[in-house]
Amino acid sequence: MMIIILSGLIVVQWLTIYRQLYHIARYRRLALALLQQRQRRAVRTRSLRRVASHPYHNAISGWLALQQVGKTMPDGAHRRAVWQGMDSLKAIIRQTLGDYPRTMRSTFLQAVGSCRGGE
Repeated sequence: MMIIILSGLIVVQWLTIYRQLYHIARYRRLALALLQQRQRRAVRTRSLRRVASHPYHNAISGWLALQQVGKTMPDGAHRRAVWQGMDSLKAIIRQTLGDYPRTMRSTFLQAVGSCRGGE
């Protein structure tokens, strides 16, 4: 009779330990997921800060983004507004073109050359 009672207590203890290990593993997975999410946000924040702190990169990136948007839009008032915005930004960039790094200048000039047919 004692053996049956002791066996039952051992089984109950093992079940309790198993349940606690399950909870520990679940919390560990949650903590790891939160850490990875925090790291991804930190990388994204650093990237946005780096782009925002570099005005020349920002202007050319904005112009290239407007170019992509303008290509996908149907003809109409909105597309004309996008192209007018691009022309204004292009004029600003051209005035300060000498201040840009060489690779950015060449990227911009290539994009302007390929864009002329679509305007």
